[in-house]
Amino acid sequence: MDVLLTQYYSYDTSMNVAKLLHNPTAGEAASTALELRSLIESNGFECQYASTKDSGWETIGPEVDFLIVAGGDGTVRQVAQRQLTAPKRPEPLPIAILPKGTANNIALTLGLTGTSDEIVAGWHRGRIIQYQVGLIHGLAKPEFFLEGCGLGVFPKLINTMRDQEEAENETREESLLQALTTLHSLIGSHRAETCQLILDTANYADEFVLLEVLNSRLLGPNLCLAPAANPQDKAFEVVLVTEQERPRLSRYVDALRLGGLTGWGDRLSAISATQVKLSTQTDYLHIDDEVISLDGPTDITISFRAQGLPFLLPG
Repeated sequence: MDVLLTQYYSYDTSMNVAKLLHNPTAGEAASTALELRSLIESNGFECQYASTKDSGWETIGPEVDFLIVAGGDGTVRQVAQRQLTAPKRPEPLPIAILPKGTANNIALTLGLTGTSDEIVAGWHRGRIIQYQVGLIHGLAKPEFFLEGCGLGVFPKLINTMRDQEEAENETREESLLQALTTLHSLIGSHRAETCQLILDTANYADEFVLLEVLNSRLLGPNLCLAPAANPQDKAFEVVLVTEQERPRLSRYVDALRLGGLTGWGDRLSAISATQVKLSTQTDYLHIDDEVISLDGPTDITISFRAQGLPFLLPG
């Protein structure tokens, strides 16, 4: 996958102390703490360890130079949330990702496609980029996102998948296929929702089967809805699928499900915008992989946080 990450800072070679934040249940073949620490330490880093399933994982000592997140998108978000709210630290620590989840959309958007051995070895000649963070105002409290937020069929997919029992020993590929199959079914039945938007200064109003404000190229079961998205550029890619375009979305997901496509099918357009104002009466909104319930008509403003989060990428 091509990446559009052009603005970066050189890796500080004095960054030798890492804290590994590990989701031991992520992915189909969960890595053990011993395996991960051995890999990291064999590459010359001092490695502290905490499981994100244990209380107190958020405690980060002053000696720590950067964080390593071993898990999926949900674990990356969990650590990012702590970074954004951490007390007594003037600057957030760089985050390095070891992708261990099912979708790994954030890691793939950042171009992390190698093995764990290759990724860790690459940190010595790595670079730090600023990952811009989406910010939502107008809800009960301000919310942030790394991947995207939206309404329509995608929140329905998240809720439906969480209600389904995961098959024992299901592989990553099987999990993604199940999600695509479920999404394809939902596209055919989900009621379009009326919304009004202002994208910077342009007005839009219609009934939408899917409406997504994206900071990541990929969403959910590796849907490449925004191939031009660059999480460094402070521009969202807004994907609007109207009732009339429902068949095109259905064909795209079906082709992905059958292994026939890797990109955005017959190219429904994404609109770039630095600020989004949204008025809706929908019941549900998703923020990354979480779904929140809305109580009546809702007006929200989506923009960017003033400062991004530093991520360490291998060189």
